Amino acid sequence: MAKDDMKTKPEIVFADVTDERTVELSWKEVKDATGYNIERYDREKDKYVKIGSVDAGVTSFTCAKEVRDGVYLYRINALKAIEGKLRPLSKKGSARAVNISSVPAVNITKIESPSFGKVCITWENDENATGYVINRRLEEMNEAVRRGETKAGELSFIDNTAASGQVYYYNVQSFTPDKIATPGVPDNRIYSNTGKEECFVCVDSTEILRVKRSLFKKVSFEYRLTSGVSCYILYKSNAKDGEYKEVARTKDGTTLFLSDKGKSGEKSAYYKIGCCKTVNGKEWFGKKTESVLINYKL
Repeated sequence: MAKDDMKTKPEIVFADVTDERTVELSWKEVKDATGYNIERYDREKDKYVKIGSVDAGVTSFTCAKEVRDGVYLYRINALKAIEGKLRPLSKKGSARAVNISSVPAVNITKIESPSFGKVCITWENDENATGYVINRRLEEMNEAVRRGETKAGELSFIDNTAASGQVYYYNVQSFTPDKIATPGVPDNRIYSNTGKEECFVCVDSTEILRVKRSLFKKVSFEYRLTSGVSCYILYKSNAKDGEYKEVARTKDGTTLFLSDKGKSGEKSAYYKIGCCKTVNGKEWFGKKTESVLINYKL
């Protein structure tokens, strides 16, 4: 068998647990494979055992209902028909750990941004937990990755890697020690179920670069473009520390100018500009600029 074939491992790219405690697996197709065996690590036998198989072209599998709480390990073995028998086509893929739990999910109670680039997540307490893990998923990704961990009683976490305009989805899981060790799983923990994902968008502020005044009390603002926003909004107030109301907004996040016109009898006004990102109908706003005083009389 060619050495190049043996280098191609069928890696599991997606694993999810349904409400019925079954595991859905999927992997990338391996060239020349005529079938796949799905294997799961058996703790009692201390080895991987076959739990199912699929034909060529099928790259997903639904595992049978799992009984105990804990971490299960799955891997895929690609096969090829040689002289009438199925033989391994490649090295077996790396084991993929999947958590199965009857422990109730931990709910996030608040998400806020203490300053740009930082997201603070707060959640409810699980009295039986020895710690928590914080998971984050990007909008374009199927699965979440671990962003951090806290100890029992520590019910908040700050993610300081948020980028402007990026859509993030967070969830939190509690965990307790798993008394039975699983090879390849260094932490040996039983995690709670994954709770509802909570969305957050960190929106940077912009900066007013130039102000242009023209006839008939018209004023235009040029500002710095901000990454990932849906639009820019012009706010106006008759006092520096007064209430600022929206008077104009752009149709997209690439327009460089916003304009307004003073009303009859109006001598001056204060303006600010802010950024906005719309996700699933909800608007997320960045910090407004400092106010700019405009005297309409040239």
